[in-house]
Amino acid sequence: MEILTWAFLGGVFGSALMDITETIAAMRGITSWVNVQWVCPSPAIICSED
Repeated sequence: MEILTWAFLGGVFGSALMDITETIAAMRGITSWVNVQWVCPSPAIICSED
């Protein structure tokens, strides 16, 4: 059980760090080329490129 707790906390910390670094990069004009249209609103919905 302890390994699952550490894995969960590592995932939360990693995603927060990723958001912080991407925000700083965006403020400096560096983008990740991810478009909002490419992100599905839900995994149950199949995205199309319409």
